[in-house]
Amino acid sequence: MSKKEFGYDFLRSKDSGFIRENEEGDSYVFSDGSGYYNGPDGTEGYIFSDLSGYYHGADGSDGYIFSDGSGYYHGADGSEGEKNSDGSATWEGADGSNGEKYSDGSGYYINSEGEEITWDAYDELEEDDDYDFSGVNIDSDKKGKNYNVVISDSKSETTLAIIAVVFFFLFFGGIIAMCFFLEPKVGKDEIKVPTSASEYKGKDYKTVKTEFENMGFEEVKCEGLEDLKIGLLKKENTIERISIAGNAEFSSGDIFKKDDKVVITYHSFKEKD
Repeated sequence: MSKKEFGYDFLRSKDSGFIRENEEGDSYVFSDGSGYYNGPDGTEGYIFSDLSGYYHGADGSDGYIFSDGSGYYHGADGSEGEKNSDGSATWEGADGSNGEKYSDGSGYYINSEGEEITWDAYDELEEDDDYDFSGVNIDSDKKGKNYNVVISDSKSETTLAIIAVVFFFLFFGGIIAMCFFLEPKVGKDEIKVPTSASEYKGKDYKTVKTEFENMGFEEVKCEGLEDLKIGLLKKENTIERISIAGNAEFSSGDIFKKDDKVVITYHSFKEKD
């Protein structure tokens, strides 16, 4: 990053331009945002995890950023930068560059050649420590005009993710709501059975007969098959088949009329004469 764009870094980057990653020297930025820069001429820059830090230039330049986001930069050439705790900042460069960042994150910067870029609040850089002003797509013959920097940042991605999540819940929530409101209503003389026919098989017919009578069915008939001789493979009094209004394959939630005939067929021994 060219040194003449220190002002842009001061306004926009998280490290306020104190970590000179693209200049000669030793520098590193850690995952928590802290980092350092040691220049070959003795320049030092440090940023701590709370984003406070300091800059001491070999030419006598000096800068400091406090933990609340406020800070300053005094350049040996007369450049001045100031940051406020509300996120706003100003820059006046000795080379004629100047810029301002507002508390909502928007702002502008004009370099020494008169080229100006502006950014909106939602264009705030997330990973801008090594952002190079020279990479901004501004034609060299269009100096002094305003051009928005197009930046793909994680805030836009976060917004899209939120929209996707909201859409997901609205879509599936709508389906659930439709299933609820479109569910058949049980009339005054109707009964919704709680269990499917297959689940009654093997149960004691007397218990099931009582259950259907308690549901409100008016006619519950039990029929013994008289198919048992020893009773080892099939247990006496267990249900083989159950039907409602002739339907032996009803499902849980099906609705029938109270006067529909319920027939319970069960295993039994042949009655003695």
